[in-house]
Amino acid sequence: MNGDPWGGSEEQWFQLALWMAKKNYRVGVAVFEWDEKKEKLDELKKNGCTIYLIPNKGKGIFKTVRQQHALSKIPYRDYDMTYVNQGGWKDIAHGPFKSLYKKLPPYALSFHNYQLNAGLSGGKVNILNNWVQHSAVCIAATGVVFKMLEEEYKISVNHKEVSYSPPTFITPLQSTPYPVVDDAKPIIFLILSALDVTRKAQDVIIRALGNEKWKDRNWQLHIYGEGKDRQMLEQLISDHKLKDKVLLKGFTKNVKACLENCHLLVQATHFDAMPISVIEAMAMSRPCMVSSVGDMPEWVTQNYNGFLVEKVNEVSLNEALENAWNCRTNWHQMGLNAFDTFTKKYPQPFEEKFSALLDNYLKPGKQNN
Repeated sequence: MNGDPWGGSEEQWFQLALWMAKKNYRVGVAVFEWDEKKEKLDELKKNGCTIYLIPNKGKGIFKTVRQQHALSKIPYRDYDMTYVNQGGWKDIAHGPFKSLYKKLPPYALSFHNYQLNAGLSGGKVNILNNWVQHSAVCIAATGVVFKMLEEEYKISVNHKEVSYSPPTFITPLQSTPYPVVDDAKPIIFLILSALDVTRKAQDVIIRALGNEKWKDRNWQLHIYGEGKDRQMLEQLISDHKLKDKVLLKGFTKNVKACLENCHLLVQATHFDAMPISVIEAMAMSRPCMVSSVGDMPEWVTQNYNGFLVEKVNEVSLNEALENAWNCRTNWHQMGLNAFDTFTKKYPQPFEEKFSALLDNYLKPGKQNN
């Protein structure tokens, strides 16, 4: 990704690359250069992967030139297949990447997000279409992506698959103990996402919880993540006098521990395909409150394993939170149901299943691009 050092989509290629390297495949990884990626990249190098760094500093044309120079040095044809990971859905239609598909061996193209009515320009649509039509397969975190491409941009996808990003931790084989729900300890709401209100809508839930009826209730909202809107969110928390209630915790390396200590994950966002945080929460037997976007409604059923927010605005979210609060004694059972949903819907073991999916389309001799 270009805008952030790490995200759910990164786990998909990272875990696959690490597994393949350990299976004695020759693996090359080309990524934007972020200091925060170093630990992950060191692990890949230790296991035999070759790392190709793409400059991520500077502005405008100078940054683009440096990126083009770095991309021109990668020996693409030394590899049999390529997995092109987009953190979003149109990343490859920008800058030095728009014609890169011409240099690649057979490739899979990923889509980890989408945005309806984005109004992509005609030039960008042509670039995106070229990438799609020359791909061996397109892999998305929700089938809504393919519907959007067809209906809004007339881009038809011949070979397509839906596949989810893997959790960042080894998932439990049985349900996880649930924190006690009583008046002595605060109920912990949890958000795991980049601090970007345009996409993730943290500002909406803060405003909803700033309502007077919530101020006398025993709860806390823990928000983990970093991003461009941190300062704005800090000010919003202060304006609503919620400094003791809403805590910006920063980036965490231990998502599993965060989930163990929470009662309800909140992923009521404007844009999402199938966020890894929801998959991880359900793997940890935690109910989820989600918006009706992407594949989240395919995983979360109202009052069974969580709660659905039809519209991401202050009124709707307040109603959903009130409904959830009034049945909080049922959250433990909802968490058990969430774990059951995870075990039925998530493909395990991830690396073997995802490698087999790619082999089905990309194995040498299967496709001729």
